[in-house]
Formats: sequence, structure tokens, C-alpha cells
Amino acid sequence: MFYKDDKLAYLVTNNHVVEGAAKVDIVRDSGKHYNAEVVGTDPYTDLAVLKVPANVFKGVDPINFADSDKIEAGEPAIAIGTPLGLDFADTVTSGIVSAKSRIMRYRMRQLNRPWIIRR
Repeated sequence: MFYKDDKLAYLVTNNHVVEGAAKVDIVRDSGKHYNAEVVGTDPYTDLAVLKVPANVFKGVDPINFADSDKIEAGEPAIAIGTPLGLDFADTVTSGIVSAKSRIMRYRMRQLNRPWIIRR
């Protein structure tokens, strides 16, 4: 969860996790399932934002993400998730920021035209 107010909590996940789903649930560490609504997705960065009622995260503070303008190559990065389903819940992996401001090239499927994203 990266933001919470009195009514709603917002979470970030991967687009490929929710893409094409008719229904989306989140699972808390207690094992309890909660309905979530997809707020937005971006297939090119593979990110999606979900929202749930704030009481799902009662007593939990939102996390703080790094400021991408201030990170430097060589700094540590951590990914927390549940790859390949609940059998691998609470997985944590680490890495290193390898570079900033890379150009990511991709081809839009529907137009079959090259585009460039600058970060």
C-alpha cells in the first residue's frame, strides 16, 4: 500500500497480474481475501494500481517509495511480492539500481509502429 485516507487504500502491483481479469482480489498476510478494484494499468512499465477499502489496512501505514530523481546507480533495490501464486507468498528479492534515465523501446501492437519512452 502506497497511499491511504479515511476511505480507501491504494496498492501497486504488476499489470500482468491483473491484465484481462474480470475480478481482482488481494490477500493479506492473515490469508483473508478482499475484493479490489483496478484503478489504472500501464502494460509498458508493467504496473497497475488497485484500490480497496481503507479498513483492510487498519493500523498499517503506507510505504514510502524512493524518489526516482534522487536515486543513484549502485544503490540497493528491493522487490516484495508473491510470484507464481500464493505458494510463494512473502517473497523478497534484492538487486542493484544499474542505471538511470534509460531509453526503453517497444512496439505498439495495434499500430505496429515503434515508439520510445524516455525515463
